Amino acid sequence: MDDTTLLIIKLIGPIFFVAGLGFVVNVKYFYDGLKNLDNESPVFIMFAGMATLLVGMLIIAKHNLWSSVNEVIVSVLGVLSVVKGVLLLLAPKQLIKFGVSLYSKGLLTFAGVVMLGLGGYLSWVGYFV
Repeated sequence: MDDTTLLIIKLIGPIFFVAGLGFVVNVKYFYDGLKNLDNESPVFIMFAGMATLLVGMLIIAKHNLWSSVNEVIVSVLGVLSVVKGVLLLLAPKQLIKFGVSLYSKGLLTFAGVVMLGLGGYLSWVGYFV
């Protein structure tokens, strides 16, 4: 496995694992917070968009690899981060409105389980394989 792929997997894996566990354990807290996301400060949304775009651009700039499953996972996460960052900066109200319309406690729990599984897989690959 490429050294860059391994480094990114070691960073993203535990973050996704802990975030997914947090979604599953605290679904009501996150659901209530996401329902009110449109009340957040525009400056907060702007910085979130900039940070998300930066992370995605760093991944794409350093890791544009598509040969193995792990490389594809990392590259797709980079592309998705760029898309989310751009949308948060160019169309924040529309993105938040769309996101809030999709949210339910069941969907958040499902997203948490997916993140938990992906984070567990990436952590396992990054630290134990």
